[in-house]
Amino acid sequence: MAPALHIYSGDTVSTETIDAMGRDKNGIKRQAGGNPLTGPFFIEGAKPGDVLKITLLKVSLNRNYAFTSESFVSRSLPDSIARQFKKSRLIKWRLDIENSIGYPDSPVNTYQNLNDFKVPLKPFLGCIGVAPSNKHNEILSFFQGSFGGNLDFSRTVSGTTIYLPVFHDGAFFYIGDGHAVQGDGERRSPRRQPRGAAQCVELVVTPRILDVPIQCSHRIRPQALLKRASM
Repeated sequence: MAPALHIYSGDTVSTETIDAMGRDKNGIKRQAGGNPLTGPFFIEGAKPGDVLKITLLKVSLNRNYAFTSESFVSRSLPDSIARQFKKSRLIKWRLDIENSIGYPDSPVNTYQNLNDFKVPLKPFLGCIGVAPSNKHNEILSFFQGSFGGNLDFSRTVSGTTIYLPVFHDGAFFYIGDGHAVQGDGERRSPRRQPRGAAQCVELVVTPRILDVPIQCSHRIRPQALLKRASM
């Protein structure tokens, strides 16, 4: 895939993502649904063996609604349970960005006990990665590994710094899968996601070799994520 943009170490990029149904912040259909990503970005001078340092300067929501469904990711439950949710309904959520809360706002919501249900919003990015070392087979956007990928780690928020190993010239960095709020991992689909989260990202290439992604923030030490990756 040709790069969407060529940038340099130390550059700051402002971009947006689309939602799980392939729609942008204005509801316009841009591509097929699934797990859409923005990029790839080619970082000039990045070489295999380098480390890409990514600082998320700002991760925010750029529309006031999101969707979830009455379904589960198939791999999260035994087949005997997961098949009961094959015909799921899509539920719309209203996002009160000013007060940072979300609540059901859908005519198909039949759960009266959820009429006053509200959840605090905590926007984060589910996917952040580089082109993997595998040269022969394409990977899907919900895969994860030493290249990063679909980590769905809820602390990938504003102010977070992530370190990724570089496997190819230019790194081919990509980003996406914005969530309004979610726990770690992904059991439901398509989640409470606007996936229109706006990002302001700083990228720096450093001459250091890593085998796995490392994430740093004021809430978590790098060693904690290393332990998670090795489990």
